[in-house]
Amino acid sequence: MHLSARAYHGLGIPIGASKESKMRSQSHGSEQVLDVAYEIESASRSHGFGLDYNVRITYCMDNIYGAKIYMDFMNRFVIKIEDHHSNLDSAPWVNYQGDRYMGRDGVSYLFIDNPDVVDALGGIVPQELHYVDEVPCMPIQPNLRLINSVWTQRVPIDDNTRALYKREDSDTTYFYVKKNPLSYNLSDEKVLYIFVQELASHHTSVIFMDKYGHEWNLLLEVELRDFTYWGRYVT
Repeated sequence: MHLSARAYHGLGIPIGASKESKMRSQSHGSEQVLDVAYEIESASRSHGFGLDYNVRITYCMDNIYGAKIYMDFMNRFVIKIEDHHSNLDSAPWVNYQGDRYMGRDGVSYLFIDNPDVVDALGGIVPQELHYVDEVPCMPIQPNLRLINSVWTQRVPIDDNTRALYKREDSDTTYFYVKKNPLSYNLSDEKVLYIFVQELASHHTSVIFMDKYGHEWNLLLEVELRDFTYWGRYVT
């Protein structure tokens, strides 16, 4: 790269300086330029410039330890690391950084395996401190109102692409099914929260949802003809 006389002057190099002096001054000046460029780049990145915020994550729930749990487009859980105050963003755009996402506001969202056992700083809560209580999810769908919850038990089936749970009420057995369940969601017992959605047409839709915000479909016993366990029908 050839520098004009004006450029040499801009780097503090006298026009009439010797070649050796020019080279020393140019080297020193280049180092200063690189230092300034690095500082600008570092400052820019610290404020979110130059990064691609092309992933959107969605808020799912607060767990029993107050940690805010989000989910990405691959159904992976991340926890919002609340080491400084920030407002709740239910669907922030973030930048992927290996073991976490980073938001435009500098908030870190750390990948986690089990959303039930972490605190608000991403630490694993010791097993003996775990509670059996849980809180319902906070769905992002509009016009949903929580009206009740039901306790269910898992029904083992041959088809590992679906999960089946049941509850008994008087003489009737109700079944709840979900396609493509995630392994962490297959506990022996499950609480399903019942929401009603009041639509503009004045019709009411009933939605069954677990604490992760996953919806489950209600089935009656007569609808279980294709569910088997060890080759035998479950009902």
